[in-house]
Amino acid sequence: MAIKDIVVGLYVKNYLMPRAQIIDKPGFVVFNVTGKTPIFARQMIFPELFFILLEKKLIEGLGNEGKRILYSVGKKFGIRFSLMGNFSKRGEIPDKKIPDYINMINKFIEGTYASDISCEPDVNNSKVIYHLKNFVVCSKDGYGFFLPLGAGCGLIAYLLNDETIEGVHLECQGDGKEKCKLLYEPINKLKLDIKDKPIFKETDLKGLEFTPDYGSMNAIKETESSKYSFQQFIDSNIFSFNAGIIMNGDQRYFIYEVSGIYMLERELQKSNVTKKILGEIAYETGKRMLLNYKGELSLESLIDLLTAFGWGDVLILEKASKYVVNIKYFPWTEFSDEVEFITFQRMIAGMLSIISKREVKFKRIEKDSSQGYLSLVFAE
Repeated sequence: MAIKDIVVGLYVKNYLMPRAQIIDKPGFVVFNVTGKTPIFARQMIFPELFFILLEKKLIEGLGNEGKRILYSVGKKFGIRFSLMGNFSKRGEIPDKKIPDYINMINKFIEGTYASDISCEPDVNNSKVIYHLKNFVVCSKDGYGFFLPLGAGCGLIAYLLNDETIEGVHLECQGDGKEKCKLLYEPINKLKLDIKDKPIFKETDLKGLEFTPDYGSMNAIKETESSKYSFQQFIDSNIFSFNAGIIMNGDQRYFIYEVSGIYMLERELQKSNVTKKILGEIAYETGKRMLLNYKGELSLESLIDLLTAFGWGDVLILEKASKYVVNIKYFPWTEFSDEVEFITFQRMIAGMLSIISKREVKFKRIEKDSSQGYLSLVFAE
C-alpha cells in the first residue's frame, strides 16, 4: 500500500469518522457532516446474517433471477448512497484527482464494512478493480450480489458518471480466496472481458434522490423507553467494534443507511414468492440473533438492544399474553408509504419468539408520519 493511501486511511478513520459517525444517542445511529458540503444519513445497526440468509434463499429458489434482483436493487442503493453523500462525479473534478477521491470514499466505507478496501481505478477506460478483505456478507456466503457487487457498481457508475457501468465478482473470500476481487466497467467492454459469469444490467436509475424532509423526519430526539445507545453496548463489551468489524459473539453486524432495507423490501414485495422468502428469513434472523446473543435475554434488554441499534424509541408491552410493539422515531425514507415493514416486524417477532418460547406473529401493522416523524405499531 502506498504511503499516501495509509495517510488517507488514518485521517479518515482517526479524525473524520469519529466526528461524523454518531453512535452515542439512544434510538439513533446517524452519519452527520456539517460545513460546506453537509452530509446526513440515518443509519441502523443491522445483522449480517439477514443478508446471508436472504441471498442464499433467493438464489436457491430463483437462480439467476434471484441474483439479478439483488444486484439491481444494490446498484440503485449505490446510486442513492452517492447522492446522499454529495459525492462529486467525473466532469465536476479533474480526471487526475478521481483516483484519490475514490480512495478517500473507500476509507469511509471501510470504516464500517470491511477490514481493508483497495482499488485500481482506470479513469480513461471507466474501469475499476476492487480488492476487499472481510467485507460484510460476501466474505461469508460467497455471493454478495447486493453488497458489495450491486452497491459498489452504483457507486462507481455515479463517480465515473457512466450509468452503463456494470460489475462482476471475479473472486470471493467466501469461496476460499484471500480477498474478494470485483471488476466494474461499461457493459459492452465487460461482456468482451468476462465469458464465464452472469452479467446483469440495470439502467432504471431515476427517482433515487432523497427528499428535503429526510433530515427533519430523522432528526435526533429524546427517547423515553430506553436510554441505551450503541456506544454503551460497545463500552460494556457486549459488542466489539474494531477495524471496520462489529461483532456480538460469533455474529457480525454493520452500520447501514436505512434506504437499503426500504429499497429491498419494496422490490421483494412485488412477488408473493419473494415476499414470503423475505418474511421467513427475517423471522429466522431475529431468532438466531437472540439464540447467539452475548448478553441478557429479557423484554427489557430487547427494548434496550433495539433502541441502541438506532431503531428509534422502542416500547414493547405484553398484554393478555400478547405483544404490542410501539416505535417512535423509526428511521424514515420517502419509501415508507410503499412498504409493509415485513423485515422489521418479522425480525422482532422472531426475537420475541425466543424470549416467550412460542411462535409470535403480528396481525396488526400500523404506521403514521403525520407528527413529523415515523411511528410504527406491530400487534398480535
